[in-house]
Amino acid sequence: MTDDINTEIDQESKAEAEIATATKSAASASPDGKISGLGPSDAVLHITFNPTPKAQYKTECIDKSSGEKNIILTYFSIQGLGEVPRLILAEAGMPYESICAIGGEDQSVAMEWRTRSPNGLLPMLSGAGIPRYSPISQSGAIIRFLAKRLGMDGEDTILTSSRADVLYETAKDLGGTDSKIAIASIDTEKNHSNREDADRYG
Repeated sequence: MTDDINTEIDQESKAEAEIATATKSAASASPDGKISGLGPSDAVLHITFNPTPKAQYKTECIDKSSGEKNIILTYFSIQGLGEVPRLILAEAGMPYESICAIGGEDQSVAMEWRTRSPNGLLPMLSGAGIPRYSPISQSGAIIRFLAKRLGMDGEDTILTSSRADVLYETAKDLGGTDSKIAIASIDTEKNHSNREDADRYG
């Protein structure tokens, strides 16, 4: 058991050091320089957000006394799958760090350490109880985690939490190019029972 704990501490320290080295290097790199562990300096953007916390949310959810770290969200410099987690953090007024890969064609070089993602995918979240060496990925999992930690998933009942989840899933279905929900202008007052209307709206 002690060996497992020591291994986790070593892995966490290594991950922290890699991130610290990379972000420090990013801050001081020349435009044509290299960022340690992250590739060309024009391929990475590191931003720290310190918004004003909102009282209705649990923005004090990070327990630094137990060793919990600040949130780091890693994604590309596009809205995409990272935008809803960013919006949740902004709405709550939750401080966090954002690491963005800017160069689309240089993703594998720019984000070499994303291999820590359980499936090699971004976005990726660590901090607030999620170890740096073992972050979570998949935007839905990140959104649900943040909603629970920040008190945005309804009251403390399964039903209200599920209703919040319904809203999220519906919004997700409405977005994107492969929307699962059809949207059409239909006169709801008209009787659409004849064959022509059935074919048109069917």
